[in-house]
Amino acid sequence: MSGITTKDKQGNRSNLTVGRGMVPQGGGGVPLGIETVAYVDESMRDFDGETTYYLCAIIDRGMTEDAIQSLCSLLPREAKKLHWREMGVSLQSDSLKLMGSLAMDVIIVSGRPVNLRKQERARRKCLEVLLPLLGSAGVDRVVMESRSEAQNKRDREMAVSLIRKGWLGDVTLAHKRGSDEPRLWVPDQILGAQGHVDAKGSAHENWVLEWRRLKQRVERREIAL
Repeated sequence: MSGITTKDKQGNRSNLTVGRGMVPQGGGGVPLGIETVAYVDESMRDFDGETTYYLCAIIDRGMTEDAIQSLCSLLPREAKKLHWREMGVSLQSDSLKLMGSLAMDVIIVSGRPVNLRKQERARRKCLEVLLPLLGSAGVDRVVMESRSEAQNKRDREMAVSLIRKGWLGDVTLAHKRGSDEPRLWVPDQILGAQGHVDAKGSAHENWVLEWRRLKQRVERREIAL
């Protein structure tokens, strides 16, 4: 883990720790002095002859342990994590209903068209938009679903680059396996629904009301790649 001190555009100093970290487990609100954590997942969808890349961040604004247990109760037998595309529409409906009750803010950044030979470029471009938005929202720690160590390293290097440009302040970037952190299932579910709506033009009839309520809480940014 490494620390970098930099100045923002106003000359204020800030520090970023880039590396792996543990995310505090707990619920019942976010007391003063407890870090604010965002959880990020990715997705891709093909529609209208192009591929769209998505990143979704949910900012934990005080999810309770009861809420996390309710999330875990949706887990199909023998599954290690919730994954939208492996769920039936009834379970998707139940999931979105729960998503709408969670204490969180939601940001989605999407970019298209994706050159499939340069998927990592699409991720970097979307991170370049998402991370400063999270910093501006008061996030102290960003937890992304772990991929390979080389890929995780590129994420950390992106954060360092944003620091040096003065676009990002005191934020810690970490990676965790999706099976180890139920909060990472939440952006997966939201992106599953958002991707369906983008590709099909509307929500599925089984969860149209649940999505209507949830999408009011989503801040969406779309970029050209």
